[in-house]
Amino acid sequence: MRRYTEIPFDVLPIDNDGYHIMIKGKINDKDANFIIDTGASQTVFDKTTINDFAEPTPVKHKKGVSASVGASDINITLSVIGKISFNDFNLFDYKGIIIDLSHINDSYRKFNLPVIHAIIGGDILKCYDAVINYRLKKLRLTPKKKPDASHSNNR
Repeated sequence: MRRYTEIPFDVLPIDNDGYHIMIKGKINDKDANFIIDTGASQTVFDKTTINDFAEPTPVKHKKGVSASVGASDINITLSVIGKISFNDFNLFDYKGIIIDLSHINDSYRKFNLPVIHAIIGGDILKCYDAVINYRLKKLRLTPKKKPDASHSNNR
């Protein structure tokens, strides 16, 4: 029996010299597009589109400096997202960060790329021992038997 989930991804060309990895998944059982960002410390959801999936349950609001490169003061909302799924890999009651991703979607529109609903960051990638295989165009995630307090998977 396989102990991991492989998720196919698309390599999106950005301008003439860059690429992003996009996987398709679901937020509360509705189709969603996710960018994989190994440089992002945490997973974030777009504040403009999150309500298309369900109204997130706010945990708290925070104003502060983002740890991302080039970011300034931004409003951050911590919320519980009911379910995130990729094939047979599921995360339930995920405590996620809601921020404005309109700058990304504005850029994507210029390149005729799909709307991005969330960015998968290092918190999920590290927790689930992510492996990115560019040759096969697959992301591998390994469910944990005992997830940490901020993530629960495969009920």
